Amino acid sequence: MIVFLEHYWPWLALAAVLGFFCLVPLVLGAHRAALAGFAAVVVVAGLGIMVERLVVTERELIYELLDQSAAAVVAHDVPRVLGVIVPENVALRQAVEREMGRVQIVEVRITERDITVNKQVNPPTATGKIEIVAIFDDTRQAGATFDRALVKFNVTFVKPKDRWLVSSAKWAER
Repeated sequence: MIVFLEHYWPWLALAAVLGFFCLVPLVLGAHRAALAGFAAVVVVAGLGIMVERLVVTERELIYELLDQSAAAVVAHDVPRVLGVIVPENVALRQAVEREMGRVQIVEVRITERDITVNKQVNPPTATGKIEIVAIFDDTRQAGATFDRALVKFNVTFVKPKDRWLVSSAKWAER
């Protein structure tokens, strides 16, 4: 159940359910048993949240890559953006360089991330559907009729060594 390793809220929900069951001994007059039950729930939930924070899944590493890439785009740091794309995909690298030279993006919001990791192959791969809202510097866009765009991509990632890289990105059908 990977959801327990990627989010803290399942631990809180589990604690709430188990805490509710600890009310039964309290109602029946077994105050010590109820107190022991509540203490056990707090310890288990605390340990669970601590494990969730310490364990970093492959999907979380990809989310981190996306967040760092968005920050690099906003900073207009072309070398850093190109650093997350595999060197073999020359066409994507050229498209990124061309577009980053043409537009200035002042904000990127990643509104949807649906990533599926496949560790059964070597090197590991992942596919994802990503939706972003890009807000442009409208003073630089001469004659532009919009200042933002909603963009959807189908992205493929690969982990050739110790970090994830984008191996392909294509516009998604709406």
